Amino acid sequence: MSFTKFATLTLAISSAMFSAQASAENYKKLTYTVGSGHYTNAVRDGRVHDMEFSNYNLRRDLRSYYKDMVFEQGDDKNRVLEDPNLYSGFRQMAGEVCAIVYRHQKSLPEQDYFGETPSLGARNEQVPFIDTSDFATEQFEFTWPRKLKRRDINAYRFFLAAGNEYAENRLSFPLHMLGLIGGNGRDYHSDSLTVSVNTAFYNADNGRANYQKDILKNYNSLMTLLLLPTTSEIVKTGSQDAAFKYCYNNVKVITPNWR
Repeated sequence: MSFTKFATLTLAISSAMFSAQASAENYKKLTYTVGSGHYTNAVRDGRVHDMEFSNYNLRRDLRSYYKDMVFEQGDDKNRVLEDPNLYSGFRQMAGEVCAIVYRHQKSLPEQDYFGETPSLGARNEQVPFIDTSDFATEQFEFTWPRKLKRRDINAYRFFLAAGNEYAENRLSFPLHMLGLIGGNGRDYHSDSLTVSVNTAFYNADNGRANYQKDILKNYNSLMTLLLLPTTSEIVKTGSQDAAFKYCYNNVKVITPNWR
């Protein structure tokens, strides 16, 4: 092999390795993110919960966390906090994000959502929310539940800010790594991913949702910080389907106490 071919091959390998490391290692640490102090303190103090509707401590802490949850019609927070669809929507978002991460790490084609067939000629998933990723310029979003039942009174829109909307060291940027945190934070790997999820709330009636007007009084949406496994753990699941299920079943939520 000539020196020129060897150098070209070496450069290609190095570039591929750097690309693979970019999404696994280069997201900003939550511990160095502007606006994250309440959240890192919550991790240290153990205010991290499994995302389960049956988790009473989670529902209790969300009641105090959502201090800006005030409804136009004066409804109690239980309207949404006692709705299982809220929690399954967060779990769906966790699975979707991990599927995106898995596709990028394994150089799989882009998809709009997990479970959909990639379009013909689709490029490989780019570094999520950065540079050439579709999610750098467009919000990743979905409405929930996908199929409303007649008894449902709420509908939700879960979305992540487009990566280019915020600097990577801002809390509203979609994806960070946890970083080193003392106290109860020692229970979590510093490379665990955190996802800044925005939720808009809508009225549903007779199986239909009115997505034209949200039902909160002062805010269009509220932000919730999810805690996910590490990129390495996601990749080790072995398939996109397994990665989705792994994060769907293992997502946690960080609930600061504002007092």
